[in-house]
Amino acid sequence: SKDHDSCIAAAKRVTLDMIDCMTAETARWDKRLNAGYKRLLAALDPGRQKALTAAEQAWIKFRDTNCDFVFDPNGGTAARMAANSCVLRMTAERALEIESYQPPS
Repeated sequence: SKDHDSCIAAAKRVTLDMIDCMTAETARWDKRLNAGYKRLLAALDPGRQKALTAAEQAWIKFRDTNCDFVFDPNGGTAARMAANSCVLRMTAERALEIESYQPPS
């Protein structure tokens, strides 16, 4: 987002500030993901709701496990940046995926 781009520019390559920017952007995408998930869930019949809930729980576990792997404990601040970037990227991708499943209005 423009907010993220502005934040990164203002961070001036300071790792902790850049991580704060990524955390804020992840929160924006997570909010979008949750809104899309709720809209989709409301549009589905109970059986499909159960399937979506199971898929979402599995996806959250996968995202967290995958990004924990990216965080190499011997990787220093670069590993923290990579792990935060992983969570941001995967959350944004999932938000767009969930939005693509929305039934036509």
